[in-house]
Amino acid sequence: MGEKDKEQCDEIMKLWKKPWGDRRQEIVIIGKDMKRDEVTSKFDACLLTDEKWHLNLRCGVRSLMIPSPYGGRQRMRNNL
Repeated sequence: MGEKDKEQCDEIMKLWKKPWGDRRQEIVIIGKDMKRDEVTSKFDACLLTDEKWHLNLRCGVRSLMIPSPYGGRQRMRNNL
């Protein structure tokens, strides 16, 4: 294994979580003159907390309306 391969493997292992491995989602935003804080806050507004997710599951809700980064709300389905 070459040095570059070892470095890449080390980076993957830093993110490795049992039992799912390196399963995660990443978003790359490319643009000109973008305001990082504004973009980040719009994505953060879309996050659903674990507490709210579990509360809705206990109440039998199978889909949730969540804020959209484009304004308004959109439906998020629970596939359980």
